[in-house]
Order: sequence, then structure tokens, then C-alpha cells
Amino acid sequence: MVLLQWNAEASDTGFQIAEGYRYLEIGNVDLNLALRVDTLCLTLLSAVTSISAMIAIYSKGYMHGDDGYARYFAVFCGFVFSMTMLVLSHNLLMMYAFWEGVGTCSYLLIGYWFRKPSAARAATKAFLVNRIADTAFLFGILLLAYAIGHTDVGASQSWFARLDFQTIFDAAPVLAEKHAGLLSTIAWLLMIGAIGKSAQFPFHVWLPDAMEGPTPVSA
Repeated sequence: MVLLQWNAEASDTGFQIAEGYRYLEIGNVDLNLALRVDTLCLTLLSAVTSISAMIAIYSKGYMHGDDGYARYFAVFCGFVFSMTMLVLSHNLLMMYAFWEGVGTCSYLLIGYWFRKPSAARAATKAFLVNRIADTAFLFGILLLAYAIGHTDVGASQSWFARLDFQTIFDAAPVLAEKHAGLLSTIAWLLMIGAIGKSAQFPFHVWLPDAMEGPTPVSA
């Protein structure tokens, strides 16, 4: 209900930034954490929480009696938390941090039965393939921050501030007009990250082996 209220009070720009707090200060650079809530975020949040709830209910019975019952739910909750914060992140740097959190929890869930050689190999395979895609995603983010720094919008801002979604939206028209080639490269790098995380060709090779994890993990 709180999220719906935030969305109802959203400004004309189409999103509402919740009151954040200063997480890290290095010299004149501040790293602030806040949540971004809009219609798309709420839609994705509803999908994440509803599907996760059903998986949790199924997992309770499926994993009952397993020696690693507590470990499974600890990692599962970490996955859900990372997904939730990912869709609510207010800038790309924060989003990338929880993006990696999702990847780490996926690795741990696939390799849940790590004493089984095939499960350990499957987890390692998923980890390595996703590292390739995630590296492209990170380069895309850094290149975007660099490009925004060469516009009037982001010239006076820190690297952290340039990655706020509002700053990106403001700089997008300028980048499209003056740096179309660079913007295309950035888009491809970001898309490679998404392709890898969603196991699309050619990064799909880890997905069949992911079945080595507990059945609820496949969901």
C-alpha cells in the first residue's frame, strides 16, 4: 500500500524517488541509496513477490527433511531480496550491485548439492557464462557514465550521480543527437548483460545444467 501511495503521488516525470540516505562519502563524492517507484517497478515487484511466494510455499514441502533446509531458504531469501532491490533501484550502479547479488544466489542455488560433482560443475558453468555477460553489462554502465560526463547535464556531476535514472533520461536526447554511435555501443553492452542473465542465445548453455539444483530453483 505504501508503494501504491508513492506511485499515486508520482511527479510529472513519471516516477517518485523515496527519501534516501548517504551510504558512502569519499571526499566530495557521495553515494546515496534510494528507491525508485513507478508503474513499471510496481508491475515487476508484483511479479517478483507473487512468484517468489508460490515458490516458497512449494519449497517448504519439497525441501522438508533436507539437511540444508535453512541454508536453502537463506539463499532463496537473498535471491528474492536482490531481485526486489534490483527492480526498485534508483540508479544503474545500485542496480548492478543487486544484479550481481541475483547471480551469486543463482550460483549457490544451482550448486546447492555441491557434493555432487555434476551440480558443482553446473554451478561453475553458470557462474562463468554469466561473468562474461555481466562484464559487458558493467562496461556498458561505465561507458554510459563517461558519455554523460561529456554532456552539459552530467559535466559537473560525479560518476555516481551520472548513473541516476533521472540524469540518464535528461542526457539521453543529447547523447542520441551527438553521440549516436557511442550510445549504440552502450545499448549493445547493456543488452548482452540482459541476454546472459535471461539465458538467451548464445548464453543459453548454462540453463539445462541448472536443473542440477533443487526443483524449486528451476522456477
